[in-house]
Amino acid sequence: MFPPLVSVVIPARNEEVNIGPCVESLRKSSGCAIEIIVVDDESGDRTAEIVRSIQEKDSRVRLVRLNGLEPGWVGKSHALFRGVLEAGGEWLLFTDADTRHRPRALAECLALAGERNADLVSLSPEQVCGSFWERLLQPAVFSFIESRYPFHRVNGDGASCAAANGQYLLIRRSMLEDVGGIEAVRSEIVEDLALARLVKKKGFRIHFAPGEGRVEARMYRSFRSLWQGWSKNLFVLSGGQMARLVRLIGVRLLLDIAPAGAGLAALAGALVSPSLGTLVLATASVTFYGGRSFHLKDVWARPCAGRGYALLHPLAAVVLLSLLWYSAYLHRWVGEVRWRGRNYPCRVDGWMERS
Repeated sequence: MFPPLVSVVIPARNEEVNIGPCVESLRKSSGCAIEIIVVDDESGDRTAEIVRSIQEKDSRVRLVRLNGLEPGWVGKSHALFRGVLEAGGEWLLFTDADTRHRPRALAECLALAGERNADLVSLSPEQVCGSFWERLLQPAVFSFIESRYPFHRVNGDGASCAAANGQYLLIRRSMLEDVGGIEAVRSEIVEDLALARLVKKKGFRIHFAPGEGRVEARMYRSFRSLWQGWSKNLFVLSGGQMARLVRLIGVRLLLDIAPAGAGLAALAGALVSPSLGTLVLATASVTFYGGRSFHLKDVWARPCAGRGYALLHPLAAVVLLSLLWYSAYLHRWVGEVRWRGRNYPCRVDGWMERS
């Protein structure tokens, strides 16, 4: 029996750095039949040119060029929608241009779908980090997200916990149509979570898993791009609930930030004016800081970072909380986020929790 055709849809907007390696990695896929549809969303760089050069040597690769964004759509969802219109596969793989795929990844995910009776299989790619800020913050952000959406809960039958990662989302086409298609999430800033929620509401099953050994991604290459990228959606990923955010800030202040500040103050005091009190406080602070760093070491025990970054957990906490607060500010008060040169209205109603 022949494996089903998988249509890979890649939204791309100014992705000349990433699109070539991404498509080339997908061309090496084995154990399944694929077509690769790159949707060029008004790129101003060499994205389309690079895809055309690959297209000339592989008929499975196609380029779709968009001319404008339809009203009411977010750019990525619109690109996915147009790609699906061109797709002929029984299964659809939505993946980002900054991903790299191992040859057997897609075939293994199709097998997982059969084994788990799942209509949606999503992987959280292994993160590739190059700069200091990537190594410090990406593990902290993903640890936070994974604590909010544990894989075992997402994979359970209950509809209360639904999640997927739009960097790698394999979905049965017939099921996508049953939940209303991409059109159903056209205006969502975090379309993958919104789609997962619809899938579970309709009674379909999701299998969500780590992507190590199958797919990797380098999402951001600078602190500025990291800040812009996460601030547009981190509040949504946290649940969109101000009460939860305030509690989280309080906990992180008590566990990560305040002890570090107190420890630095105590050490400075012990050096300037030694006394039994300052020495005891400094010793207690250093002990707590060391224990907390040891406790958090596994957060950074990822190939993209290293356990030593746990020693900088107070700095990571400061930036993470700042990101969350700024994201909440954009969603709750500004009502608009900017991404890839476009402004999008954002809202905190719909499927998100409310305080």
